[in-house]
Amino acid sequence: MTAVPFDKTALYTISAGMYVLATLDADRPIGRIVDAVSQVAAEPKRVSVSMMKAGYTGNVLAAKGPGTRFTLAVLGVDAPMGVVEAFGYQSSEVEDKFAGFSVETDGAGVPYVLDGALAELSCETFGVLDMGSHWLILADVVEARTFARGEAMTYAGYRALKSAAKVKPAPQEAPKVAAEPKPEPAIAETPAAPAPAVAAPAAPAAKPRIAWRCMICGYTIEADELPEDFACPMCGVGRDLFERIEL
Repeated sequence: MTAVPFDKTALYTISAGMYVLATLDADRPIGRIVDAVSQVAAEPKRVSVSMMKAGYTGNVLAAKGPGTRFTLAVLGVDAPMGVVEAFGYQSSEVEDKFAGFSVETDGAGVPYVLDGALAELSCETFGVLDMGSHWLILADVVEARTFARGEAMTYAGYRALKSAAKVKPAPQEAPKVAAEPKPEPAIAETPAAPAPAVAAPAAPAAKPRIAWRCMICGYTIEADELPEDFACPMCGVGRDLFERIEL
């Protein structure tokens, strides 16, 4: 039987919008960036949201089950990168992601972020499906608000912005100034002092350990370089959304 090729990079061409999903963990607001949101029915107005099991917010939402309220803030192309970084690169289990942002609440008291948002959808879960690495949250849209008209941010557009931000011009070297000739030393009238003892060479500095950290979920792998077709085992994003760090 002929082997059927499978190029997983083909999946990277699938793009969707960028949203800040928020809900309540007891009385504490939690949230994260999501991109796999789809409207699945017009009547009743229903959406699906795919959330990885490795994330704290997705597990809370899945565990609470039907009847749970959450919000989706639809991000525009001009949304500040700080929103994506705060809600995409940290864990709600230990961080207050909402600090420093403009936040309102819907009719059920669930928060949503206003910074860079074009609109907001308040949803109520009616089903949760186990999809393997992800939870599929099924929900009814019960409230909706529009804040601004504009182009929505997409995951593909976000990746392009992050790639462009990484390309920085090479630093310009300062022009070298020719050293002035030094005068010949005067002839000493007294015997020269003995040469100082030669110090032992300093031990070479330890080579830093190189690692790469996913800018979406925080997964870190230690390696000098990542393969071109590398994908995050936690959230599935490609190599271009990993940042180089030193351990």
